[in-house]
Amino acid sequence: MTAINTQTGEVRMVTAQRSGDRGPLWAPPDAFAMHSQGEQANEYLMPYSTARFEDESMNMETAQWWSGMSRVNLKTGEVERMETVPFQFVVFNFVTDPRDSNILYGSFNTLSKHDLRKHETVAVRDMKHTYYNLNISADGKTLYVGGTSSDISIHDSDTLEKTGSIRLSGDITTSAPPIADIRD
Repeated sequence: MTAINTQTGEVRMVTAQRSGDRGPLWAPPDAFAMHSQGEQANEYLMPYSTARFEDESMNMETAQWWSGMSRVNLKTGEVERMETVPFQFVVFNFVTDPRDSNILYGSFNTLSKHDLRKHETVAVRDMKHTYYNLNISADGKTLYVGGTSSDISIHDSDTLEKTGSIRLSGDITTSAPPIADIRD
């Protein structure tokens, strides 16, 4: 992951994704960085998946599979890379709860809630179709899940219960659902 200073053109490495100091028993992360969000927590967040092998034989059959993330604090530039929870299902995007940076939500064929302190998935909701992306309200109470088809699914962040939907006139296949708080 690199950062570009738009004033000077200077390019610097922020964090190594595929290599870096992971140790010899870890597979290189597989990241899909098309839909990274994070404006509510002022961060850049990119999910990945990886495997930890039992020994140097690198046996895929006995590997422990993990979901992980790289998170960059956009104010301080601090980088965090960690395996978040044991791999259960594909997550195309994570978003951080602005009330608690240890709570992540994920989306794809499921909407999921993860606790980083415990390294566990605490809630999962199956979705009617694939959703590539999600975002969260500034107060952390509402999730907006979109990025495919022509709808945005709205959910309570505590329970993941669906509370509504927004029907759009066109296909939003690769769009990111940014959140704007407009006040008079």
